[in-house]
Amino acid sequence: MPTIIDTYKPWFPFVEGDSFTDYNAENEFISQMDIHFNGLFSFEVLSKRGNITRTDALLRGTFNKEGFSNNTFYVYVFILYEGGAGRSREMELRTQLTPGSRWTPSLKDIKAATKYRDAKEELSNLECYCIGIYKQDKDCKNVMFVGMPAEVLCKSETELINPTSTFQTEGEYIRKAYLNGVSLHRKTFSASSTYNLLLFKPEFFLWYMKERDHLHVGDVNKAMELVKEAPSVVTPSFAIAKDKPLQMIFYGAPGTGKSDTIERIIVNAPHERTTFHPDSDYASFVGAYKPTMKEKESESDEDKIIYNFTPQAFLKAYVKAWKSMPNPFYLIIEEINRGNCAQIFGDLFQLLDRNQYGYSKYPITADDDIRTFLSRNKENGFGNLNDGQKKCFYLGHDEYQ
Repeated sequence: MPTIIDTYKPWFPFVEGDSFTDYNAENEFISQMDIHFNGLFSFEVLSKRGNITRTDALLRGTFNKEGFSNNTFYVYVFILYEGGAGRSREMELRTQLTPGSRWTPSLKDIKAATKYRDAKEELSNLECYCIGIYKQDKDCKNVMFVGMPAEVLCKSETELINPTSTFQTEGEYIRKAYLNGVSLHRKTFSASSTYNLLLFKPEFFLWYMKERDHLHVGDVNKAMELVKEAPSVVTPSFAIAKDKPLQMIFYGAPGTGKSDTIERIIVNAPHERTTFHPDSDYASFVGAYKPTMKEKESESDEDKIIYNFTPQAFLKAYVKAWKSMPNPFYLIIEEINRGNCAQIFGDLFQLLDRNQYGYSKYPITADDDIRTFLSRNKENGFGNLNDGQKKCFYLGHDEYQ
């Protein structure tokens, strides 16, 4: 039985299943750009191959925001599908490179990749990218991009290609990219002199434009800085400034300005505040079931004591932070030295060790109580979201039953 990556669970396990390919690559790519770079790009479809429900495409893109490049660029987008029967890996994803005459209109009349490859120094209006897309199922929004060298399309554009020529990657690299944001698959291609594939989440597309082969649109560096300075442009990606730590501890004698410094850092940003003390524990920091009185609904009923899951500072901050993205959200812990941090944080400690993209290097599995609360509670959890939105928060299918 073929395997795929389950993108709805935070550790992204391999599960049995077939690759999903019934979608239009151009629609999926443009949708991801709208999600993560709302209004930044416009795209025009120049050529397609495939049928109505399953197409690859060549796009021409432009920047829409003032201060960005006026140059156009080109993006080939492909559906990644399962490898053939002779594949050497358990999960192999590939796309088929076909002669340009099988595209409509023919690639021979456009030659975007060939013109980009043959350009010497002046790349204005010639930059060309090639992106494969992994999508688990019809409802999946957490897709993965696979960037490949533009040269792989040159032989297609000039008809000098074997119809069975492909490029492919493997599941282990895709899973690594889901966990870390990016992953490098180092290999050679018969159609290219470039040695790697770069797998990355869609929110890193601008970063990919800048770093791919050290070539970029003339002012992508400026574009990257503008994106960092204008969070309204990026939704809901998580960008980290390299000069700012993710966790900060302020220490000093009473009255030395610790709280005042924190207030000046967060200004009016949304935040959740708690105070540690010797009796603090995991339940009082994360959440636990607590008894509450259920009022009688009729005269014949009696008041009853029931147990409901009650979120505490961490879960409240977690939910509010997701809902406030892309704007920053702060969890402020007063008197942290007065509590037993190992007892209070428990396995949450692993989440503090994050990579440069903001994701934990060591994902944890939330308790069933927490997952149930987050998926069903409408006031303090994600219960008011539809199933498609809930999946963006890496809560598995079982939590929605």
